[in-house]
Amino acid sequence: MAESERGDLTSVKDGSDADFDIVCTPCWEDSIREEAVKYCPECQEYLCKTCTRHHGRQKITRSHKLLDRNAAKQASAVSMTTKCHYHPDRDIEMYCGTHDMVCCLKCIATEHRACSGVSGIEEMKTTSVQQQEVERLQNDTRNIQERLADTDKKTKKNIFHTIL
Repeated sequence: MAESERGDLTSVKDGSDADFDIVCTPCWEDSIREEAVKYCPECQEYLCKTCTRHHGRQKITRSHKLLDRNAAKQASAVSMTTKCHYHPDRDIEMYCGTHDMVCCLKCIATEHRACSGVSGIEEMKTTSVQQQEVERLQNDTRNIQERLADTDKKTKKNIFHTIL
């Protein structure tokens, strides 16, 4: 099996030669390879047709708004909330020009109080060059987060199989 640009395993369904760009997250966790057709931003999972139907039937997930899997990539780059590296419970809201880094309000108050060029992330989105850089950083962060989540799932799966 090959890896896609996202780090997901590509799949071959029913022995055919069709490669999937993105596989269904719940099915993949059960060692079943199905092509994903939707994405749930709340669960952060890709879903095949069958899992999409089940997702809509469960009381806890019934109200989740599912996105087309291709639209999910575009939407996540725009609406993604990124957590602060030093304070994971806080969102990144600020940019420090002195250190060329993004951080949360707590970082600004404690570590970057004397820095010049401190501004809100929203203020940075004023020019297309800055907007592209913010989107690139958000996309890079999202890809790293997805790879870490995949690695964590694989580690847990390997530990489970080792115990058996």
